[in-house]
Amino acid sequence: MRKAGFFLILVFVVLVVVFCFKVSKISSIECVSQFTKCNGNTLASIEKVEKSSIVATKINLKKALSDDPLVKKYSLQLKLNGKYIVLIEERIPKYCLKSNNENYFFDSDSVLIKINGGENIKCIEESGISYKLRDRLNNKDSFLQNVFYNMRNISDLGRAYVENENLIVEYKGKTKLIFPTEGDAEVLAGKAYYTVSQFDKIEKYIIDIGNLSVSEIDFRYKDPVVRFI
Repeated sequence: MRKAGFFLILVFVVLVVVFCFKVSKISSIECVSQFTKCNGNTLASIEKVEKSSIVATKINLKKALSDDPLVKKYSLQLKLNGKYIVLIEERIPKYCLKSNNENYFFDSDSVLIKINGGENIKCIEESGISYKLRDRLNNKDSFLQNVFYNMRNISDLGRAYVENENLIVEYKGKTKLIFPTEGDAEVLAGKAYYTVSQFDKIEKYIIDIGNLSVSEIDFRYKDPVVRFI
C-alpha cells in the first residue's frame, strides 16, 4: 500500500509540473553573448518571439535561434521568476567577398553570416558569385580568403580581386602580387611578408639596371618570380 501511495504521489507531482510548464507564462527573455550584449539583429529576432507558456516559448525561441545565421551555439536557462536567459556564441565576421555590388561577410568557419553589413573588412572582388545566408564558401574561395587574411598586416595593400582563377593583390598601387588558388595559405602569406619586406631593395636593383619599376611578383612558383617594366 505504501508503494502504491508513493507512486500515486509521484505521478501527481509529475502531472502538476507538466501542467505548470504548459500554462505558466514567460515574463521576459534576456539575451547574453560572449560580448555581454547580443547583437541587434539577434535581439530583434528574440523580441518577436511570443512570451506564452514555458514549453511554447522554448520551442519558438529554439526555432528563432536556429534560423539566425549570427548564432553559432546557444543554450537556454529558465529562472524561477519566469525569465528565459538566452546564452549565445555569436559568429564574428572574418572574411569578405564582394561580387555584383554585394558584400558577403563570412566567419572563421566560412559560413555566410551577413550581406552588405558594412564592417571594416577588406573584401576580395570576384564577379559572378552569389551566396545565401548560412552558405559556406567553396574550397577555392575559402583558400583565397585565408591567404588574404594571413596578409592582413602588410602595409600598402590595395585592391584584391580574382582574375583568371588567380588572386591578385595590388601593392603600393603599382605592383601586382599573384597567388594560386591552392597550396598552403600560411606559407604563401609568409613568402609575401618576406618579399615585400625586401621590396625597396628589389625595386632599387630593378631601376639600377635600367628598368622603370616592379610590375608583378608571382607566388605561383616555388620561389617568387619578379617581373618588371
